[in-house]
Amino acid sequence: MARWLLMQTFYHGLTRKAREFLDASAKGSFLELTIGKADTLLDKIAENQSWFQEKTQHCHQTEETPEEVNALSTKMENFLHWIAQRAKYKEDQRAIEKAYKYQPTSSQPNSKGMNSGNAFKQPTFKEIIAQQTKTNDEVKQRLDTNESSLKDIHNKMDFLLTAFDEQNTLNKRVELKLAKHS
Repeated sequence: MARWLLMQTFYHGLTRKAREFLDASAKGSFLELTIGKADTLLDKIAENQSWFQEKTQHCHQTEETPEEVNALSTKMENFLHWIAQRAKYKEDQRAIEKAYKYQPTSSQPNSKGMNSGNAFKQPTFKEIIAQQTKTNDEVKQRLDTNESSLKDIHNKMDFLLTAFDEQNTLNKRVELKLAKHS
């Protein structure tokens, strides 16, 4: 589960008063904080809560902590314990993936957390080279075909130019003969 989703689930699991307390501590909406800032804030709240509990125990005060604070403290402890377990799981998973050169399949989520619907297999270097060679050969064949077509067009243009030159020469001769007869 993504850390932002954990934070969101944690937040929505709190009582209304605890959420208000957390939002006030965040100086706005807790859910708009970055993961790092949210972790820091929760750590600070946990430290302050433990300081408050130690202080009240040392002073032998009979005041009880509000129910919401106790609920928040318990949920934070459970949440932090869950995060620690999740971090260990992620480390183990990365080690396994590295050891076995893990590649995702269609039954596993893609980077957006959704199933992609098709298996993804990264091609080997040989496959990439073979595909590139095939592509290069196809491009060369097309270039050769285009070169042949261009040569054909060039020959036709030369023939046309020669025909124009001959026609021009003929026209000049006709003009000279007409000029002599007039």
